[in-house]
Amino acid sequence: MAAVQRSIEIAVPPEEFFKVVSDYKNYGQFLDEIRDVKLGRRDGNRVEVTYTIEVDAGIAKKAITYTLAHVEAPPSSMKWTMVKGEMMKSNEGGWSIKEAGPGKTLAEYSIEIGFGLLVPKSVAGFLTERNLPKMLEAFKKRAESIRK
Repeated sequence: MAAVQRSIEIAVPPEEFFKVVSDYKNYGQFLDEIRDVKLGRRDGNRVEVTYTIEVDAGIAKKAITYTLAHVEAPPSSMKWTMVKGEMMKSNEGGWSIKEAGPGKTLAEYSIEIGFGLLVPKSVAGFLTERNLPKMLEAFKKRAESIRK
């Protein structure tokens, strides 16, 4: 399993950042790797979301589709587990969102992905370590750009 955890400070209150994190259908507007997002069943604070992303596997790009069940606890956290997916045996993670001072948020992102035996290390690296700093910056930029 590949596990990664990173934090970032954002210049918006936690409630505003949570709105960006839970706006799944618009992820493609600011996350380059997202090709498609389909919202599934919602049951209270649980929602299923199917993502299609494009990963750079070194010599070629590969589209991967997977469904996550998100459990929301606004504005302080979101956790997810994989319902089904390609190339992955598991995908669990979440956001921990805390106030970091007036109008500021400390957001901690964690993810743990289990891959099938035939998954190239380049794909595993893209989905965990390599893409993570860029993704966190994209969430930060999105939240700060739409702040009212």
